[in-house]
Amino acid sequence: MLEIRTMQEANIPIASEAFANNGIYKCKDYLTRYWQENLTGERITLLAFYQDQFAGSVHLLTKSYYPYFVENKIPEINDFNVIPPLRRLGIGKAPMDAVEKMAFDK
Repeated sequence: MLEIRTMQEANIPIASEAFANNGIYKCKDYLTRYWQENLTGERITLLAFYQDQFAGSVHLLTKSYYPYFVENKIPEINDFNVIPPLRRLGIGKAPMDAVEKMAFDK
């Protein structure tokens, strides 16, 4: 079963450990910064859980750093990751669809 959740502070150590165990460098400080950006509304982070196991994440920057995006008020889909052993199972589709819908709505 696949579940998409918005990031919560309690997810930081879970995600950090899962990334580290799979060779993806996303330290707790990095994820904490993302969490803080979620609180300010600068970023929306969606997490994927597959069979109750952290499977990946995708972010939506409400204001991109790319000039064209800023000028045209286009949010940016950013930093999309699926844990390597869980790739090719369709896990990335659900969070990507959800974040794309959020981007279009903005």
